[in-house]
Amino acid sequence: MTTSASLTDQLAAQLQGPQLQQLASRLGIAPEQAQSAVQTALPLLMGALGRNSQQAGGTDALLGAL
Repeated sequence: MTTSASLTDQLAAQLQGPQLQQLASRLGIAPEQAQSAVQTALPLLMGALGRNSQQAGGTDALLGAL
């Protein structure tokens, strides 16, 4: 398992139970839909963050966004 995959898994594990229910409620969707969205979005977001951090000035941009 790669580092990004394990980090993605760790983040996904944090978005379970009450956190997932709250996300679904805020979005006005079923918890199953929220779970599917999280499973789809997290790997894409992690990949984009990784690519951005490798570009000149990307790390500074990430820190600024946080």
